[in-house]
Amino acid sequence: MPPPQHPQPNPATVTQRQQAFGYTFEVADGAGPMMETGMEALGSMGDDTPAAVLSRHSQPIYNYFKQLFAEVTNPPIDAIREELVTAQRRCWAQRATCSSQPPTMRGASCGTPLLTNEQLAQLRHIQLDGFKAETLPLLYVCTDGASPRNALEALFAAADRAIDDGANLLILSDRGINAKLGAIPALLTSAGLHHHLIREGKRTKASLILESGDPREVHHFAVLLGYGADAINPYLAFETLGNLLEKKLVTDRFL
Repeated sequence: MPPPQHPQPNPATVTQRQQAFGYTFEVADGAGPMMETGMEALGSMGDDTPAAVLSRHSQPIYNYFKQLFAEVTNPPIDAIREELVTAQRRCWAQRATCSSQPPTMRGASCGTPLLTNEQLAQLRHIQLDGFKAETLPLLYVCTDGASPRNALEALFAAADRAIDDGANLLILSDRGINAKLGAIPALLTSAGLHHHLIREGKRTKASLILESGDPREVHHFAVLLGYGADAINPYLAFETLGNLLEKKLVTDRFL
């Protein structure tokens, strides 16, 4: 059986989409070291960046959150013997009873919360017994008087209907953004829907999988996972890295 088709990169609109999701030259070019080494670029441990709430410029919602972390553990964490606190494996669908599911259900998991476009396509077209995926758009018409709040309420209602209809993989997607269609911020969406499903007693019945051009940094992914997302496909970040790689190959060819 051929692998499911997934959306292909579109160089003609990548700049427009980067602008829509708040990319800057620093963000796009700063991904270069990560592309070349596979590691996040190093920075100073001291953070003297002004608080987002005091900024005069538009800030991503993620910037209003700060991470608290342990700088040193003594003795060091043993990633093998203490896998319970270091593992990144995600288990899909009914998480509360994941360990007691039949073998086909237990096998529906991934070693990382970050999904490639190909992995997301496989989940979107999943054909395992006991699984049903439903894609819910995170877009709303950008007209005078349009409100993301109304779009969120519509999303909550659509999620309720999908779960009642048997869906247990909810793919929240902002693909298709353009001059007329805006995207509800990914963090606002995942956190809002997460708490809505808790209130309705449905949270353990479905996994929330985010397909978004919004997140592109480790901090973004950490906040999203902390506020309800079960997995993330940062498709625009992948496309940005692909463009950087193509530019590098072209440059190297002429040097």
